[in-house]
This record gives sequence, structure tokens and C-alpha cells, in this order.
Amino acid sequence: MSGLFSPPSTPNANQVTAAAGLQIQTSAYGLPVPILFGKNQTSPNLIQLVGFKAIQVVSPPQSGSSFGNGGPPTISYTYTVTPLLGICEGTITSFDSIRKDKDDPIDLAVKPGNWQLNFKGGQTSAWSYMTTSFPAQARTYPKIAYMSNANYNLGSNTGLPNFSIVVTGLNPYSTGNSYYDAHPVTIVKELLTSSQFGIGFTRLDPSVDTAGSTTFWNYCVAMKSASNNQRMLFSPLLKEQRPTAEIINEIIMAANGAFVWSEGYLKIKPYGDTNISATSPFAGISFTANTTPIYSLTDNDFMSKKNEDPIKVIRKPRNDTYNQISIEYVDSTKQYNPSIVEVKDDADIEQFGLRKKDTVKMHFITNKDTAQMVAQLILQKNLSIVNKYQFVLGWRYCLLEPMDLVNITDSNLGFNQKTVRITSISENDQGLLTIEAEDFPLGASSPALYTTGSGSGTGTNYAADPGNVATPFFYNPPYFLTPSGQELWIAVSSTNQYWGGAIVYVATESDGEYLMIGNITNKARYGTTTNVLPTSSTISDTTNIINLNMATSQGELSSASSVDDLNAYGTLSVIQTSVDSGVELIAYQYAELTGTNTYKLANTSNVVNNLRGVYGTTIQSHASGSQFIRLDDAIFKWLVPSELIGQTVYLKFCSTNVFGTVTQSLDDVSPYTVAIPTQNLPQPYNVTISTV
Repeated sequence: MSGLFSPPSTPNANQVTAAAGLQIQTSAYGLPVPILFGKNQTSPNLIQLVGFKAIQVVSPPQSGSSFGNGGPPTISYTYTVTPLLGICEGTITSFDSIRKDKDDPIDLAVKPGNWQLNFKGGQTSAWSYMTTSFPAQARTYPKIAYMSNANYNLGSNTGLPNFSIVVTGLNPYSTGNSYYDAHPVTIVKELLTSSQFGIGFTRLDPSVDTAGSTTFWNYCVAMKSASNNQRMLFSPLLKEQRPTAEIINEIIMAANGAFVWSEGYLKIKPYGDTNISATSPFAGISFTANTTPIYSLTDNDFMSKKNEDPIKVIRKPRNDTYNQISIEYVDSTKQYNPSIVEVKDDADIEQFGLRKKDTVKMHFITNKDTAQMVAQLILQKNLSIVNKYQFVLGWRYCLLEPMDLVNITDSNLGFNQKTVRITSISENDQGLLTIEAEDFPLGASSPALYTTGSGSGTGTNYAADPGNVATPFFYNPPYFLTPSGQELWIAVSSTNQYWGGAIVYVATESDGEYLMIGNITNKARYGTTTNVLPTSSTISDTTNIINLNMATSQGELSSASSVDDLNAYGTLSVIQTSVDSGVELIAYQYAELTGTNTYKLANTSNVVNNLRGVYGTTIQSHASGSQFIRLDDAIFKWLVPSELIGQTVYLKFCSTNVFGTVTQSLDDVSPYTVAIPTQNLPQPYNVTISTV
């Protein structure tokens, strides 16, 4: 009985029941084996788990306990397990780092710990640890890259943590011992032709991955960011089942290329339209852009049906011309977390309002500079390429293929040697070729070279120098063309390809305070006559040809669409000896290109149909070198304040580039001096005054 009341010989321990198994959170059956090109981060899939062990840990009693001799000990358990983590298709290049849950990543090249990194997909036998310790469960896992860790210590947790592993996968583009992302051509070639995971496609151009100054291969490597560290190289991680065509189209589109089926092979051609030379570590690689049209096509070449226009123009709706593009990429500097880079065209937004395209996911891009290049190219092409053209050619043009450049001329549309890029060709049973083409705005397929910030990404537009305006022409219109008051009409243009308009300022002194009076957004068409224009005895002048040099503005003239258009003054123009004298308004039916920037106001057969002395202006002769201005919507019209009438004013034109990001300052430009005349308005007539 006494034993019931005396202390036991061994104190009872504080004991936790050992777990009988492990909670699995990262293993799934039936998932496709991911394919990784270049370098990216992935979450592995648990493909095998063995050797779960519970290890008893006995902790001594705490000192100062009131229970017997210091109290009972504490018994707890820690756990170990041997996991095999499947990564992706092999044979990969290297395992780079591993991160457990939200911990900092561990560089496996420096601290591999107990991780076994030898299974890169080329293994031909099972892991030796499995062969020795668990021979019945040993598996080879050929062509699968996986990591393993014998007796991985879980601590007191009974769940396997979530791992994120950075891997350099298949076919990284390398220079020396440095590995980068994968080349788009290599990615496409492997997905189409690989005997391991390809689709068995056999008609890929054999030279598609051959270096050459005009090839898409060179273009992707030569293309560089502002930091010179990033190229048009990608690291796609393919872990979901998707159509191969969808994957490769997405990659080549992002790299500014296009697939072309020609001569029985699938080719890849670049959109790049600017020559590029690579820098270190890719020095020696260059790209030469194709900007030379193959043919110059005229009405004699088009096979249009009777009474049909030879060229059909389809203009993209403005709602489809997005002026803000966002791309979601994974940032390698931020543990491959998704980030967004955004570019926009401020000038277009200000003029037409914001049109934002839905964010495009491109997780095969792993750095901000490349994402910025891709987004900028998409933006520029989206805003610049707005017209599509359709026309039919005969069989003799059968050597043409998509991405070729041709010139098209159509007098009805006002096209004269207009360069377009062919996008598709189809042949009917009669051998006729239906061609579809698009605009070819030089420079739109070349990205801006600017440095991006370190934040999540905001757009910075192309910072090209717009240059000064060409010498403007000024015209004082008659009162009947300016019902709101006295105006000064100004024709402004520029020969700089990046000129996108100008801000107009006025002052009453050359070095005085300049006030803004408006914006110019379109190039005017103006030049000088190159022959003496005699007077005419009648308004309808069918005799005298007017020859023009439009080099100052590089303006293109087109004929009137019809006689009705002529009679409605649809081609209204002014010829003047100077701003204040020898002024005559005319309209013309025909405008024919005769050379570089030179025209005659007549048709090919020298038929003339000009209207002279329009709006009651004086029909007069004009010396060679007189000013010619096409009076259309591109003319800047300034309503002159009453206090400046009869005064001399000074005008400055501060150019803005086509992207709206660079504008000249007032100090960058010189003023133009203009005398505002005192214009006497006619007295009213046929007016009856009565009193009550």
C-alpha cells in the first residue's frame, strides 16, 4: 500500500507522440515534364520520397522544477526524409540556387550542402544512395533533371517545404564560361525538331541558326539594351501543355521576327530596319538591315479588274492603335517574381486620349532591359503601321516572299514610290498572286536605347533629336478666307525623319518674352517654282505648265480626285513672289512627279488644267523661284491679335520628335521676322439702314 503514496523510481516524461508519416504538398501525378531553355526559376515536383524517420530527442528537465528531482525530461521528435525533386527535361547545364519557402536563396555552386546535383538528365543509372539503401525503389529517371538530398532534416515539421530552384536549362547562349538566356532560333529549332520532345517537323530552314550579317540569328544577338548587357534572348519555362505553334509564334513575335514559308522551308526573318553592331561580350557580331525594295510597281504591274482600284487600302481603326503597352516579365534581380514594365506615347495620348492594351504576360523574359525593348518595339510598330494594302500581281513576280520590300505607285491614291513590306502571298489557280502588305515606316522596328530605372518599370519614349524646322513660308490670306479676323498662315515642315511637329511662339522683340500661340502636328507641303509662269487671259489655264521643287519640305503632291474636286478648289494653293506681293491663288487637276522632290502641274502627257486667280485674286505672271504653298489642313493658322496688326513680330518654332519626348528650347532656335500688314476690310454693301 505504501507504494501507492511514494514517488515512482523513474519520473514520468513530458512526451510528444511521433508522427507516422509526412504531409506531401508538392507532388502531383500526371504533370507534364517542364522544358526550360536558358535560365529561369521553377518549383520542382516531388517524384519520389523514401526513408522517412522520426528521431527521438530527450531534453533534460528544467532546473528549479518542483517535481521530484528537477522534474521529468521532455521527449520530442525531429524528422528526416530522402526526397527526389523533379525539375525539368534534361540534359540541363547547371543547378544554380535553391530557396526554401520565403528564405533567401542559397547559391548551390558555393554551398551545395547535402544536395546531390549530378542528375542533369543525362544519367544512365540510379542514384547510388538509392541502390545501396533502397534497392527495390531505385529508379534511373533518364532524361529528367532532378535534385536529391539523403536524410533531409525537416526539423520538427512534418511537411516538406516548398522549394524554388533556379536552373540553367537547355541551350543557353554562351560566350566563354558565361551563360545567358537562350537564343529564340535555338528555342524554336528544339521545339520543332528535337528527337526527345520535338514535334518531328522536318522542313525548318537548315541555315536558320547560321550566323550572317543579315540573318535573324545575328539580329537577336546584336540587338542590345542601353546597358549593353541584355540582348533579344529569352528563357522560357514550358510547364503547361500548349500548342507548339502558339509558343513559337509568341517567342518570335517578341524578338521582332516573323515566320516565312518559302521554297519549301520555314524561315525566320527580322523586322529590324537599322544596322546594329554588338558590343562586349558579343563583339564582332553585327546585323545589316534590309531596307532596299526589290521591285518598283506601277499601274502597269497590277492585275486589277476593270473599274477597280489596283490597290486596296485598309486602315486600322484608331481604337486598335494602342499608345500604352504593358508587359509582365519575371525579374531575375527580384527572385524571379513577376514585374511589369510599361511604355507609352505621351504625344499620342495627349492628342487622341489613352488607349491601353491589356497587360501581356511574357514570363520568358527575365530582365527589365529586354522587356523594355520588346514593349517599345510593340508600341512603335502598333502606332506607325496602320495601313494594309492589297493588290494582285502576275506570275512573273513569283520570286517575291513575305517580308520583302517593294515600292508601289498609284496616282489615284497619291502614292509615288511608297515603300511597303509584304506580309502574305497567295496564288490562285490562274497563277495570279494576291499580295498583302503593310506600311514600312523606317525606324519603327528599332528600339530606343535608353537606360531604365530600378523600379517596377515605367515607359520612356524614343529620345531622337527632331532637328530644326525647314525655312517656313508665310502667307497673309485675304479677308474672305478668314471670317474670324486677320490671320497669318504658316507652312512648316522638316526633312528630319524624327520630326513630329513644333510648338510656335511669338514675341514683339527678337530677344523679348515669347508666348506660345499653338502647336503644329503635320508637315506642310511647300516649295518654289522652277520656271516662269506667264499670265493667263482666262481663269481656266490649259496651256501653262507649272514646275515645282518641293525639296524644302519634301512634300508629296497628289492630283485632284476629279474635275468636281478641282472646281471645289480641293487642291487650293498659293503662288507668291513674297509674303506681301505677287500673290495668286490657284487650283490644279494634275500633279506628276518628275524627279526627286520635283513635280509638274500636268499629267504624264503634259495635259494642263489649272484654275487661275481663284477667289478673285489677280491673275499675273510669276518669276522662277516664287513661293508655292499647298493650302490644306497642315497649314498653321494664327489669328493675329488686333494690337499686333501693322507690327513686326518674331516667331520661333521649337521642334518636337515623333515620340513627343524631346522638344527644343527657345534658346535652341532662331526667330523668323514677319511684318503683319494692315489689312483694309471692304465696306459692307447692299445694306439698308432704317430708323424707328
